Amino acid sequence: MKVLLVNAYYAHGSTGNIVQDLYFEGIKNGLDMYAIYWLLENKNDDLNHVFFCGDEKDKSGMSKISEWIFNGGKLIYNCERTQKIISVIKKINPDIIHLHNLHGDFEYGSIDFPYFIKSIAGMNKKIIWTFHDCWPITGRCYHFEYKACDRWKYGCGYCPQRFFDREGIFRDFSKQNWIKKQKLYSLIKNLTVVTVSEWLASIVKQSMLSNRKIITIYNGVNTKIFNHHVEKDNRLKSEKDNRFVVLCIGWDRRKGYKDYIKLARCLSYDEKIVVVGNRPRFRQICGIPKNIETIPSINSPVEMAKVYRAADVYYNASPAETFGLTTAEAMACGTPVIGYNSTATPEIIGESGECGYIVKRGDIQLVLKSIKQIRKEEKEMKYNCFDRVACNFDEKIMLDRYMELYK
Repeated sequence: MKVLLVNAYYAHGSTGNIVQDLYFEGIKNGLDMYAIYWLLENKNDDLNHVFFCGDEKDKSGMSKISEWIFNGGKLIYNCERTQKIISVIKKINPDIIHLHNLHGDFEYGSIDFPYFIKSIAGMNKKIIWTFHDCWPITGRCYHFEYKACDRWKYGCGYCPQRFFDREGIFRDFSKQNWIKKQKLYSLIKNLTVVTVSEWLASIVKQSMLSNRKIITIYNGVNTKIFNHHVEKDNRLKSEKDNRFVVLCIGWDRRKGYKDYIKLARCLSYDEKIVVVGNRPRFRQICGIPKNIETIPSINSPVEMAKVYRAADVYYNASPAETFGLTTAEAMACGTPVIGYNSTATPEIIGESGECGYIVKRGDIQLVLKSIKQIRKEEKEMKYNCFDRVACNFDEKIMLDRYMELYK
């Protein structure tokens, strides 16, 4: 059986790594696996069945930004790239087409979505589509929770998030995109939607795809790397600085960096925040509290696991998570998590008090209270955290579920 994986990335980022894992797991299970991607060519791979369909030369940063701001939010981009992708799919002639993220890195990484959907619908193949965010069911956004919008349920238009995303600020394409998507999806006869959380499944069941088969397969964590079995790493502390470490990840607005700053101003003298990620230059104009430290972005899972283990608690300030891989990874390393009571975060953390605490979105006083509680219970939570991940979000569970779905 031929199974084709389609994603913007391969072996890069969370979705690219999932696609790579599925590719090799399928081969182990006797399947004839193929993959197509179009961003960040991996020239070290000489796999005959993995096809890069992107551009040889990358666009300049200014070109990407101008396209994003002035022409963003449409469904049709990179037509030649899309024709190349379809041509490769036809040559492979797969039995199953497994879609992942098709929108890539904003407009630069997107494809001619109407042409792509019409083309694969006409092939009459079994199509599986894993939703890693909300883009497939909205008029333009990846997640609507930032502005608590529900227009995606009945047609979008007058998008309240367009200026927040700074995407296509001069024209709102959300309504016509929503209508177009609805018509395109009607062309696909055999479609199974896979969501990465029960929360996302509940959202899809209220969407234009509510009448399709919808199942949940959680993203997987490699517990051979992310675990608490290794001795705790002290890289975030020193003999002179043994403060309690609150770990945060990312300086993007979507990661809730403003809440890091609010929290830092309220911490006690023996507590500090460590943020993983390079702070954008334009944000360096404004100062940050002295009890916030930054470390560079980390691409190595092994090194990231060491950072999780070195932290005393992970604070996920993002209000919009369709799964929350960093939450699950931190827990696997025995690090309790504080997250908001929105989207999929409570589903991953579980019952408040066992693996961390779930607090009201943006309530810094409750975050502080949770930190104090964790300082009392940290050792007990360590084992709860790993056990929850091993039982629910282990990578093997994810891979086994997909193999069952293919067969």
